[in-house]
Formats: sequence, structure tokens, C-alpha cells
Amino acid sequence: MSSDLRPDPLASLTTPAKPWLIAPTERWQFILGFTLLTFLGGLVAARVTLRLLSGSDLSGAAGLVQVALTGIAIGVAQGFVLRRYVPSGQWMVATGLGWLVSGAVALSLLESSGEFFSNLAFVCLGFAQWLVLRQVAKPAWFWIVLPCVASLGSFGLSPLFNALAAAVGELGAFLLLVINQFAVLGLVEGIGLCTLRQKGSNARRRGSVSDASSSTAPEITELEQLRSLAQQLHTRLAQASIPEIPRDQDLIYLVDVTAEGAIADYQPVNQAAFDYAEQTPLPQLLETADSTQTETNSRPTSLARLQVILQADGSLVVRSSEGELLA
Repeated sequence: MSSDLRPDPLASLTTPAKPWLIAPTERWQFILGFTLLTFLGGLVAARVTLRLLSGSDLSGAAGLVQVALTGIAIGVAQGFVLRRYVPSGQWMVATGLGWLVSGAVALSLLESSGEFFSNLAFVCLGFAQWLVLRQVAKPAWFWIVLPCVASLGSFGLSPLFNALAAAVGELGAFLLLVINQFAVLGLVEGIGLCTLRQKGSNARRRGSVSDASSSTAPEITELEQLRSLAQQLHTRLAQASIPEIPRDQDLIYLVDVTAEGAIADYQPVNQAAFDYAEQTPLPQLLETADSTQTETNSRPTSLARLQVILQADGSLVVRSSEGELLA
């Protein structure tokens, strides 16, 4: 009986920040994939330009062709990884154009100011990519200088890679050069993407019940009906596949359930619930609810508001909106 009197877990919570652009559970996989694809894009571009421009003076028009081909290859490679998170077509165009402008400015600065200052030209690439990122993520201002940081990092690592290149063959030296320029860029930008939060609010995931209907819907308060709906919800969640999520805190959601037991809405309450929402069964169950309900019904539907708590120890609890244990 004492468990029924557990304090309301919502009482001490503050409004969480926006969810991450890259979910915490996906970060290492994303960074590795983004770095690898950036490296492969640079590798392809380097091989193609070596074949096409062999013997050409890369300080003139041939140099701009090399830069343009490299920007296109990098944009396509990165866009393939980013297609789930940003408008990938826009990213490819922005990266291609940004790299072209950065390369042209860098070639000019290389002749007038030296190699160190030529790296600063990649602010143009950062600005072009930022124009795409700002549509979906915030804060993103730092991204404008991030490619400069990556380029300066490659510049700083050049003595090390040059020393290693002297100990390997021609192919090894070529690969080290590509790694220094493109893998470093991919690693720095991949880490940068993992620090961004989504723009706008994903706090509410709506089903077929409209915002207006949900806000005016009569609330189900009868205890026996709440217990029945809570048990149905608990059973559906328990039967779904819930992956083990490495975390040290509970995931708390407010879930609106119709009198028929369909999930009409769910709302992450704490930051962990935001970050791991896509790894829970709630999005799939909401889609199912959406497909089984008619959107033409204009009358408010009675809803039961329940707390779903996916506890850090792996257990599942369903409570009323006031915190009373129901299932």
C-alpha cells in the first residue's frame, strides 16, 4: 500500500531543454560513420583529381576544379549520413558551394599571407553549412567557425603526418594526407553535430486527436476506469520491445489514452525522456493509434492522462496524473 503513496515524480521537474539532434544512444555510431564517409569522400575526390589534373598547375583554374570536385564529393558523402537529421539535398549544395568559395579564398590567402591564414578561409564553408543547420538545430552559431578549427587542426597535425609519411610508401603517404585533411574534418564536425539540439519543440507527439480536441477533451477520472486503461497501457508497453537504454535516471512521459485504450498523445516530461523518446515503444504505438482512429470526428474524446515511467532499473510503472500507482 505504501507504494501507492509515492510522491508525484512530476512535482520537482523543470521544463527540459529541446531534444538532441543526434540521440545520445546514436552518437558514437554517428561520429564514426560521419568521419568515415567524409574520409571516403575526400579519398574519391583526391583520386579523381589526380587522374584528371595530373601535371596541371593547381594554382590556377585547375586548382578551382580540384576544389569544386572535392566539395561535391564531401557534400554527397556527408549528406548520405545526415539525411535523417537535416535536409540532405541542401547540405550537399551548401557544402559544395561553401567548399568552392573557401578553396578560392584559401588559394588567394596562400599566395599573399601563407598557409596558416589560408585555413581561415573555411569560415565560408562553415557559413554555408550553418544556413542549412539553423533550420533544424540550435544553437548553431559556433558552426560558422568549426571548419576553420578542423582545418587549423589538420595544419597543426601536418608535421606528425609528414613524419609518418616518410616511413611509409607512396600509397601510405597519400592515405595519411587524406586522413589528415578529411578524417579530421569529419571527426570535428561529427562531434559538433552531437552538441546541437533540435530547433522547435518536439514535446508533444500528436495522434489523431487534434490539439483543440485534446485541450478541451473531458478527462476520465473514475478510478476503476483509470485502473483498467492503465493496465491496458502497461500490457501494451510491456509486450513491445523496449531496448536497454544506458541511463541513470527514469524516463517520464505523460500519456493521454482514449476511453477505448488508444494512445492519443504523449509528452516527454524530463530531459532523459526527450533524449530517448525514439528508443521507446511510444512513437510506434502512437502511429498505430493514429491509423485506427478517424480524423473526421470533431467531438472531443474523453481522455485519461497517465504517467508512464520507464525506470532506470528496467521496470515499468503507470500512475495517474496525480502520482497514484495504477499498474
